[in-house]
Amino acid sequence: MTAWREIIARPLGAAAVCSLLVWPAWLLGDEAARALRWLVDRAVSRSDVLFSLTGSDAGFHAIASARAWGSWIVYGLATGLAAMLVTRWLAGRALSWLSVALVLAIWLGIRLVWDWDADDRFLLARSRSQMSAYSPWPYAGSLGFFVGFSAALVLAATPWRYRPPTL
Repeated sequence: MTAWREIIARPLGAAAVCSLLVWPAWLLGDEAARALRWLVDRAVSRSDVLFSLTGSDAGFHAIASARAWGSWIVYGLATGLAAMLVTRWLAGRALSWLSVALVLAIWLGIRLVWDWDADDRFLLARSRSQMSAYSPWPYAGSLGFFVGFSAALVLAATPWRYRPPTL
């Protein structure tokens, strides 16, 4: 039983497991981002000061970009926390900095091919949604996701507590 824990505790094993767990954790991140967007919309609609700011172009764009950046950061945080916490639980110990770096490298590589900012269109197809120019999403995107994702991976893996296994 400890053999599979040893494999998962190694940097390559942890990176593979965590990277695979990002796919189902993506749903949790999506729900967290939707909840933040709903909270921002509710706060703006209930606050006279914030609602009056949306009357100007600068105020509207400031609120829209804060909403978009915040939701992408929360998206990455929730996704990274869920995937890395399960990976760490399976490994039974803190994971190394190399594990975190490998997961980030894998997902940055995936990002080079998959343009999730444009409604899951692939970069190699060079397709872009015409509606994306009119939405707040051009203000946010992958950078916001990776900021939250990186922070979550480091917090969940606790690499500063990692001790190499002794033989």
